[in-house]
This record gives sequence, structure tokens and C-alpha cells, in this order.
Amino acid sequence: MEELKIRLDNRIRFSKEELPPEGIALLKKRLTFNNPLYERNERFGKPNFGIDPTLRCIWEDQEKGEIALARGFLPDLVRILHKNRIGFELIDDTLKFKTVGFDSRVGTEALGMTQPFHFEALEAMTKECFGIVVGPLGFGLKMLACKLTARRQVPALVIVKTKREAYIWKEKASQYLKLGPGDIGLIGDGHRDLGKSFTIAITLTLWKVLDQVEPQTGFLIVDQCNLVSLKVYFKAGLFRCPFMLGLGTSPKRSGGLTGLMNAYLGPRIYQIYPDYDRLEETRPLVKVRPTSFDYSYQDDWSEMITALCQDEGRNGLIVTDILQETANPKTKALVISERIGHLEDLKGRIEAGYGEAGVITGETSPSKREEIARRFARGRLQVVLIPFKSVPSLEIKGVNRLFVASPVKYGDYMAHVTGRLLTPEANNGHSVIFDYQDKPEPLRASLKRRLKIYQTMGVSS
Repeated sequence: MEELKIRLDNRIRFSKEELPPEGIALLKKRLTFNNPLYERNERFGKPNFGIDPTLRCIWEDQEKGEIALARGFLPDLVRILHKNRIGFELIDDTLKFKTVGFDSRVGTEALGMTQPFHFEALEAMTKECFGIVVGPLGFGLKMLACKLTARRQVPALVIVKTKREAYIWKEKASQYLKLGPGDIGLIGDGHRDLGKSFTIAITLTLWKVLDQVEPQTGFLIVDQCNLVSLKVYFKAGLFRCPFMLGLGTSPKRSGGLTGLMNAYLGPRIYQIYPDYDRLEETRPLVKVRPTSFDYSYQDDWSEMITALCQDEGRNGLIVTDILQETANPKTKALVISERIGHLEDLKGRIEAGYGEAGVITGETSPSKREEIARRFARGRLQVVLIPFKSVPSLEIKGVNRLFVASPVKYGDYMAHVTGRLLTPEANNGHSVIFDYQDKPEPLRASLKRRLKIYQTMGVSS
């Protein structure tokens, strides 16, 4: 059999005739995923008009006789070919760039490199063109991405979801790449800076100028890659840049779509596991509090959660725990729940107990969010309540108590919020997670899944 000629641009491309049918079948199996939206609609009897039951990262062009794959799958494809003793030639048709002139010392100097895993991670990242790096919040992922950018020496684009995240990235890029404010591009919040060596783009604005930005991008960075919408993966699949990196708090994507995330962005390159043995005395702790909540009809999750959020005894227990912990002025507590109404109820109960709390939701104005974050940072506000789906966009520091006021079904969100208790400033205050064990079996199973997540992230019980 002749060598398989693989062409790499924004996808992996090769002639269908050059690979045996069983090889094509294997790739289709690996790169076809059940669509969780379709399955959810089926389960609840909702219409699925125009929704495909599967999501594919493999395409066939009948006219050209060509197979195309999402290019993050390249490392896996190479392994499959080697395993089956199939020779290949890789033709690199990605975009080519002149050196942009980042200070080369930035990529090698020790600024920000405080832990052994920082050096290990950076070396592993340098060896791979595509892939994902995973680690808790506060452990230097942005710093590592900036250092890798300096090593790549090509124009970089960071994709973020919110304005707040964009400005945090701008601050980090200025610090670690030694760039002035005018050297960092911003797409979003009224800006459309094109042609910069380092650019941060907010998704909704980026999609409007994608055709202009794509040819200018040599290194694509997807922040919070395990939590972004699927549209971000699909748009990333349009880029012909030679380098691509995902940054995440978990190596897994909800809905059984971890394989799809890897197909678009690449495999996990490195996962940061902090040295918990060295930090054993300040290692986060989980306390499980039994409640008296029960519910007879357990097949309707939504109704059960509604009843749970309205349960007087359970809410009283949670508020008592919060008030007891925040009696210590050094305690900074984050309370998460699925329902905004539940958070408002808990806030009212906390204030009735002579405590003070702030609620942040998707409807909270930027100025109000900043005020709450500022008061929290200064210790003038000890409790912040937030829906768990808004946690990825929350930027507050120093959380050392987490109260899981209602069950969280999605592991990605739990990994993200747990990461806030693993930062050095939080560990100095000995972090504690308060979770609650209810009587219904579905809720007990949900708690068991969360406990596994806590364990994998280094939380002790």
C-alpha cells in the first residue's frame, strides 16, 4: 500500500481511496457523537425539528473523493496509523507567519514560574502543536499560555466569553508578555482591533469579524475550553493557524462530548495536580451535612428541585451553617444553587440573621458586579450567592468556603467552582466545602458524583 498523503489546513484531509474501508469505519465511529440536545428533547417529549441526532467531526466530500477530519484529532490519527503499520506523509498547508518579535526571554525566564509543574507543563506544551492543558483556577494557566505565545513567535488570538474575562486576559498579557496597552488587541466591548500580535476576542463580536481575524491568527487559544458552547469548537474548526491550545479546569466535557472537544482542540497535553502532600495541612476539606428533605415522586427532577429549594428545614440548616462560618471575619463564602429564587430566599434569611450577602446573576449589571467583587475582596462582604451556571464568569478572589445549596448535576461546573478553593490565597485560610445529603435516591447519587469530583481535585473528606 502506498503512503497515505495527509494534508493539514483547517482540517485533516486525505483521499478516501488511500485508506481501507475498515479504516474509514473506525474513524467514523471515533468521531461521531450523540447529540445531548437531541437526546434531552427526546427524553422530555420536545420536538427535534432541524436538530441532528449526532454530531460529527468527520466529513466526506463525494465529488473530490476526500475525507476530512477535525484537525485536533491529528495526534490520535498518527497513533492509529502507526498501530496499523500504515505509512503516511504529512503536508503542512497551515498559515505561515513572519516572527512577530515577542521578547524571547519572556518564554524562558522564571517570572511567574513558581512551581515545578509550571516548568513541566511549559515543556510539554512546547512540543505539541494542538492540545489542552488542564488545571485548577489560580494555578497559572494564563501565565503558561503567555509564555508559550512568546515561544511560538506568531500572532495569537484568545477566545473568551465575557468582557470581564477579556480584561483579565489583557492584564495578564501585559504582565507576562511585557506588552504595552496599545500592543494588545481587543475585539468586543466596542473595540475591533485587528492586526495586533496578541488579541483577546469576546465570542459574540468575534463571529462578526471572523473572516478578517482568521488569516491573521497563528496561535489560537480557547479559554475555559471545557465549558464553552459547541459553537466555539465549530468556529475554531475554521482556523488554519499552525498552533492551537485549549485551557480548561477539567479534562472532560459534559454531555459525553469530551471526544468532540479533543477532536477540535487536541488531546490533553498536561494536567496540573498541585502538590497536595506538601500542602496537606491546608488541603480543602468537604463536610457533608445530612438533611431531612424527602420527596415521594422522584422521577421529575425539576419538581423535586423546586420542592428542595422551598424546604424550610433544609434552608434553615444551610443558613445556620453560613452564619456560623462567617462569624469568623476571615471567612469568605460562595453559595451556589440552580435557582435564582433559591439564592434570593437564602439571602433574605442570611440578612434576617444579621448577616450580609450579595447575589450575582446573569442580569446583574457590570457596575453592581464590580461593587460586590470589590467589597468581597476587601472583606467588607463575606457572602456571595450565584447560580452555578454563572460561576465560570465570576471573578472574585479569596473564597475559602463553598456552600452547595442545591445539587449540581454537571461535573464541569463543580470542577470550576472547586478550583476556586484550591488557589494559594484560599488555602491559606483552610478551605471547606459544605455539601448536603438529602434522602431521595437521585439526590444521593448526585452527591456521590460530586464527592468523586472533589476527590479527583485533591479535596479531603
